[in-house]
Amino acid sequence: MTELSWQPDPAGSNLHINDALRALSEELAQAQQAALGVQDTIHEVVEALGDKPCDAIFKLQRMDYLAQILGDLSAFADKLSASVPGNLGMSKNDATGDLHLKDLAHRLAGDPAPAENGEDGEYFFDPL
Repeated sequence: MTELSWQPDPAGSNLHINDALRALSEELAQAQQAALGVQDTIHEVVEALGDKPCDAIFKLQRMDYLAQILGDLSAFADKLSASVPGNLGMSKNDATGDLHLKDLAHRLAGDPAPAENGEDGEYFFDPL
């Protein structure tokens, strides 16, 4: 298990937990907006189908539920970030080492974004 530190970090190699939670809150809020966009698209498809039976309405409800979860998680992380002491942190590498999306890892760690989206071949479209 990675240990948290209360020590000053003049080199900037530690990630302050309150900053990480704030960044997480922002990422979740953006994911919520993306989910709401997908929900709108599904809704348009369902309306275009008219009276034809389909389970798309259930998928629309699931997407709405997902968007609500993302919004609540964002608010939760934001509240937690306000209550964590500013000097509590951990190694940026330890905190983000298991993340697959490297551009997300950079944003959560508060590091500059990579020069090019999809640096690891993650996607070929405009992300959230």
